Amino acid sequence: MSRVLYIKANIKPEGQSRTFKVSDEFVEEYKKNNPNDEVVTLDLYKENIDFLRPEDLEKLFSPKDEDSKNHPKLKYAYQLQKLINT
Repeated sequence: MSRVLYIKANIKPEGQSRTFKVSDEFVEEYKKNNPNDEVVTLDLYKENIDFLRPEDLEKLFSPKDEDSKNHPKLKYAYQLQKLINT
């Protein structure tokens, strides 16, 4: 079994984006052809990710601890690391 990370990063809503239409159709076809694979979708606009600010840098580059896993900017890096390592 493989795991696929599908990252959506488009400001247009679902029904208005041609990119979403094409990529969603691709993912659905992939699932049909690879039913044992897991597809994880990350929609960056629905996640409401904010811009990186100077005050974020200290937390981003400091030693990591359990609180780091919940940092709004770092949680995606941890999610990706978990997907890669499992």
